[in-house]
Amino acid sequence: IHHKKRLVMYTDWGSKPAIVQVAMDGTNKKDLVNEDLVWPNGLAVDEVDDRVYWSDAKKDTVESIHMDGSDRRVILDMVAKHPFSMAVFEDSLYWSDWEMQEIVSCNKFSG
Repeated sequence: IHHKKRLVMYTDWGSKPAIVQVAMDGTNKKDLVNEDLVWPNGLAVDEVDDRVYWSDAKKDTVESIHMDGSDRRVILDMVAKHPFSMAVFEDSLYWSDWEMQEIVSCNKFSG
């Protein structure tokens, strides 16, 4: 949730995986990302930088994008073994890793 913008973000694993954004009243639904996704599952919203971070458990990646859908970035590629739940705090990302059975973190800008 992005409280200031009153937006909800979620991941969809369906037949067309996506990172989706919708207003809190259910209007203005749009895909922020709908390409090059397989199992997007972890999701965190950075309200300070207006970015959305997600993990893809099939691709073993951690990525981010601006809330307007621009500037998609790969933060980590093939470093996370099976990333799941995700959180962002200050300059760090945190997630649980099912394969390694631990909480992992990295710098949200440089990995």
